[in-house]
Amino acid sequence: SQLLRDGSSVIACGGAGFYLYDMYGSWYHDEKAEKAIRRLFALNRFATEHAGGYPLPRIGIFADEKARLLRESTYDNVSLIWRTSGVMPALHYLTDIENPKLPDYDLYVVWQPVTISAAQLEAFRRRASRTGKVLAIIGEAGVASLDFEGTADVMKRLGLQVVHHANAPQGDVVVPDSAADSPLLAGVRGVIESGGMYIVNERLLRRGQYGYATVCDPSATVLGRWQENGKPAFASKPLGAGTLVFMARDAGLTPQLLQNLAKAAGVRPYAEVGNVVVVGNGVASVHRLAGEAVVDFGRPVRLVHPETGSRSKPTRFWRPSLNAGKCMAVGYVLENE
Repeated sequence: SQLLRDGSSVIACGGAGFYLYDMYGSWYHDEKAEKAIRRLFALNRFATEHAGGYPLPRIGIFADEKARLLRESTYDNVSLIWRTSGVMPALHYLTDIENPKLPDYDLYVVWQPVTISAAQLEAFRRRASRTGKVLAIIGEAGVASLDFEGTADVMKRLGLQVVHHANAPQGDVVVPDSAADSPLLAGVRGVIESGGMYIVNERLLRRGQYGYATVCDPSATVLGRWQENGKPAFASKPLGAGTLVFMARDAGLTPQLLQNLAKAAGVRPYAEVGNVVVVGNGVASVHRLAGEAVVDFGRPVRLVHPETGSRSKPTRFWRPSLNAGKCMAVGYVLENE
């Protein structure tokens, strides 16, 4: 299951490939492992043969590749979040936004852009200011930038009034605003962050961040607040003809919130939140964690056995029979192919 989950997700994401490393020198000779390896290579071959025949992702997640060199408190778990969100993003470095060949996305998620430049911010603003587009800034921004003084300065350029505070309460988190009524909060419960926890002196603490921001814009819609002081930390506001969403908490994103952001941008999810679901480049994979495993392709497809090439009748849904912890992967072709 782990082989299928990891290998198929790389293929579905359009990654550069994968390798299999036998660290113990024996387990690849196991019958179950060999079966999974054959399936992976067949999926890879199938995806290569049908490359370019599938719609591109409509979501782009941009992570600051310089952050780990310039800031100690850096979260690198965004890939864990999207895998169980039911949506399929394209993954980018922050600097990719300057590439003129970058595809057009409906949702731009910018993950802790501590080194963002003025040119990069303008590129995001320009792309996300159009009708139906959504730009989500997650966490501290610009604190290690040559062009900005910090988060407040970055958000000001996007038209959102924010105040930055130098000292943050250790481990404070953001929770939904009890008075907010927004589709962005549909299904969101409890703490809105995925930074993890640790133990100090027998106390369970959430990972902290250096400094924190509060939203002070009277024209913004408050969606969440810092739990300890109750000040606004999560808000949305129009950005031209699009929408701007700001979350002050580093790692302030959950699978449910990511799916809600996608829906706000008009992107239909492939599955409900909970299971690891990847769909793209002719490969669909489900690693069941919770609930029924169901993939909704949104259009008629034919499921393809990657090793035999046999195809199913046209179907919109794939419902693999899986026990918890197990994975299954198939190929698919669009019905009009």
